[in-house]
Amino acid sequence: MDGAGGSPRRERWYFIELVGITAITVAQPVFNVVQQAPEELVSVGAGPAEIVAYALLVLLGPPLLLWALEQPVRLLGATVRDRVHAAVLGLGVGLFVIEVVKSGLLDAEGRSWSIAVGLVVAAVAGYLLARSAKARSALRYLAIAAPAFLALFLFASPVADLVVSDGVDAAEVEVGNPVPVVLVAFDEFPLVSLLDGEGHIDADSYPAFAELAGDSTWFRNNTGVAPLTPSALPAILTGQLPTEPYPAPVAARFDESIFTLLGDTYEVQSVETLTELCPPGICGERAGLSSPTVVGRMVDQAGGVFRSIAEPWADQAVVGFVNDRRPSDAQAAERFVAFGGSITPGDRPTFDFAHLLLPHQPWDWLASGRTYEAPDPPRSVESGVWFDQTTADQGRQRHLVQLRYTDSLLGGVLDDLRDRGVYDDALVIMTADHGAGFVGGEPLRGVSEANYHEVMWTPLFVKEPGQSEGSVDDRPTETIDVVPTIADVLDVEVPWALDGTSVFAEDGEGEDRPARMIDWRWSTAEADGDFVELDRDEGFARVLAGSNPAAGLGDDPDAVLRHGEYGALVGTRVEDAGTGPPAEIEVTTAARPTFTVAQGATEVPAYVDGVWLGEPPGWIAVAVDGTIAGVARSYPAGEYATFWALLSERLLTAGEHELSFHVVSGPAASPSLSPPMTMVPSEG
Repeated sequence: MDGAGGSPRRERWYFIELVGITAITVAQPVFNVVQQAPEELVSVGAGPAEIVAYALLVLLGPPLLLWALEQPVRLLGATVRDRVHAAVLGLGVGLFVIEVVKSGLLDAEGRSWSIAVGLVVAAVAGYLLARSAKARSALRYLAIAAPAFLALFLFASPVADLVVSDGVDAAEVEVGNPVPVVLVAFDEFPLVSLLDGEGHIDADSYPAFAELAGDSTWFRNNTGVAPLTPSALPAILTGQLPTEPYPAPVAARFDESIFTLLGDTYEVQSVETLTELCPPGICGERAGLSSPTVVGRMVDQAGGVFRSIAEPWADQAVVGFVNDRRPSDAQAAERFVAFGGSITPGDRPTFDFAHLLLPHQPWDWLASGRTYEAPDPPRSVESGVWFDQTTADQGRQRHLVQLRYTDSLLGGVLDDLRDRGVYDDALVIMTADHGAGFVGGEPLRGVSEANYHEVMWTPLFVKEPGQSEGSVDDRPTETIDVVPTIADVLDVEVPWALDGTSVFAEDGEGEDRPARMIDWRWSTAEADGDFVELDRDEGFARVLAGSNPAAGLGDDPDAVLRHGEYGALVGTRVEDAGTGPPAEIEVTTAARPTFTVAQGATEVPAYVDGVWLGEPPGWIAVAVDGTIAGVARSYPAGEYATFWALLSERLLTAGEHELSFHVVSGPAASPSLSPPMTMVPSEG
């Protein structure tokens, strides 16, 4: 049967050669990316068994698939079988060359040439592999590296903390003042979003946060120490500065935390989304998806990572899924409500913790709790940097509308705490892991000289047991002060070294700290060692001077939409404005001139956008039933122009509506609107 396609011994060598080429073109590059974001494995519920299964599939799946696809060729004879196999190996060599070229030898505009280079190399390599036994031997030796790649990924990378764990036990400590503790860590929440321009909370926009401030000590000069959750949240829960941007955020990696400090004395509840910092022995095993489902999701993610590595026109994957997939939690509001409803006094003192992706992206909640469909990340910041200040302001609109919903959820949780008799006697702390920047031309999350006051400064409210009157404290504090503060109030000695200090310390410790965050690839401010350190006094002054656009506008439901020179148009009638020249523009858009909102709809079309060939004409007004529902400035996108706008929720009532786009012109005091622009339905 040799003549029919190859002996079993030859087939084994074929498979080994495929293992060699796919190890360097698929497995190792994917492992290299994934190990930089182990928190994403946590977020899908992966345990040691699932991670090992996943790694084996990434390593052995591609060669097995290729080998299986080659099998029908055996019917054509051994010579054809061998040449087809050599061609497949040659394509693998060509793919490897494309990956190498893409990784740094050519800029983005030159990547298309890598396809031609890869094809030429593939043809030459296929010819040589078909004729040279030594070339085949090299690939067989490469297969020896495959187990090494697997071992390094599982046992010598950040993923090892997820695979190898001896269990984490609670510390043996004495708690002198065992009062209830409630700790809430919000996410992507700049302090300036709460403010009115005079350093106060805008109570009209955020009544629940203002209410909390009225009962607690508000530490306004508080900064985070990392711009991303995997390092920022462990810092809050351990009291220690981060040592790397992307640690595995699990108990095995952070075995000295508030959970182990209180786990022996307290009844502990932990609501976590992207992390598993509370040990199972203290919080219990988290219910999750079945192992096959988890592994399937991980393999799907690996496919996306591989495409980003191999496709010449795709951006090179560097930090794994957390940046490219953008973590989100559609059940965040539900989790927060359930968290508040579950906090009750018990026979033992209670510690209740929740980390919630609120008001974190995707920004798709309206103030009422209804949702809308919109791009994530927001348009104009797809590359991580805002196009200009106008688009940054429009992005802030979406953030602030979601923050208003977050405020209403917080109000419900505070009511729950009071109704259950927990609030008055508890130590209640609410903070956020990091902020977000809304400065044109600057990163959304990376730290820059221009945006650091928004990315670094976060809310910190500490309500002591029995406290009922609020105060403001402007001493420098950091999120790493949370654990020392809890230990101070509970009168417990922390059995590990702390980088933070209690916010109630009276000796001035920590008051000379700069504003600092661990360096990250999206940050543009110059780092001093592992940290970006910037002037705290200047940053805090910017915070106090900042405000959200709705500040000072009372209970105006459209206040947050009134940005830019034509913001006053929102809520006015089209017919009341002057008539401007016709706009000879055909806007391609997913929106329709007529649309219907169903009775009781939980999702409404509160977001519209459009694109057209040509120059941007300036500001666009969007009208619903003849009333201006939102305004936005158009901007260039290559040879096209585009715009996007958030619409007033109060106009999206049940029933049929008419939608129109208008170009705005003239002075802000007496603007004119063009006749409705032509709307061209986009495909799909």
